[in-house]
Amino acid sequence: MRFKNALKIAFGNYALVFKDLLYKLIFFAIFSVVIGVIFEVGFRPVYNLAADFLSDGFSVFGAFVTGKEVNAAVLSEDLTEIMDYLSSHTGGLVASVAVAVFAFYVLRFFTGISDCVVMISVNGHMTSLSHRPYLALLFENLKHVIKYQLIEAFTAVIVTGAAVALAYVFIAFTSAFGVFLAVLFSIVIRGFYVTVMSRLMTNIVIDKMKFTDAVKNSFGGEKTYFWKMFAQYVTLTVVYVYAIVSAAVFTAFVGEFLLIPFFTLLLACMRQVDYFTVSKKKYFIDYDTIIVPKELRENDEKLLNDVDI
Repeated sequence: MRFKNALKIAFGNYALVFKDLLYKLIFFAIFSVVIGVIFEVGFRPVYNLAADFLSDGFSVFGAFVTGKEVNAAVLSEDLTEIMDYLSSHTGGLVASVAVAVFAFYVLRFFTGISDCVVMISVNGHMTSLSHRPYLALLFENLKHVIKYQLIEAFTAVIVTGAAVALAYVFIAFTSAFGVFLAVLFSIVIRGFYVTVMSRLMTNIVIDKMKFTDAVKNSFGGEKTYFWKMFAQYVTLTVVYVYAIVSAAVFTAFVGEFLLIPFFTLLLACMRQVDYFTVSKKKYFIDYDTIIVPKELRENDEKLLNDVDI
């Protein structure tokens, strides 16, 4: 029911998809230029050496399959060149990686601002069916959005780095089965992260709480609902990964231009449905539909029973 309500609200605010898309395209373009420069300066030699190694590897494999003379020594030479380069340019490579990580943090910070604005707009719809201009919401709430994004972007870098490292370990040590484990644990980590950050985001951005109060409130309340949220966000992550991969295969990445901002909107709607549910507040889906929590319905019925007619 929560997912169904969130989906209806998302389609009722579909215009936000295009606003979010325009905002993020601007920052992705800037980020691509920065990463392109970093890659060209810091990683191009490594890329060329790795490309030579792969090319020679395919040649050796092809020769083995066709029964021709196999010259496996060339692979050893390629690996030696790669290791020599890495050992002699460690400082430069570490600096390049550090700059790339910082660039990812900056990208996450600025693109996450749009995620916050989308959620604020969805909150306005669910509270009073209001649809205020995107930029007006951005500048009115900029202080609290920035406060949250400084935290979110930092934790996102750490979580992403941990997920990538874990995926590398699984793939490196368990071969083909490692791909399954890497995807599985990445989805679980992503679901847990979104669950933890969901209430923190609404507490800071919507309720304007201080950070310490927001953290305390995020981990308070019904513990069982946390696991309901976790199951919900893991499911959404699976659907998201499937949709993104399918769109990449069948639409040559064109579908991503709509899917990514749409899932941003859907995630914001799910977070707000959870927020209103945990807070026991009523909310609008559309002009004709309003969701009233059970607790409020019981209070209204009690008041009506006490009224003398």
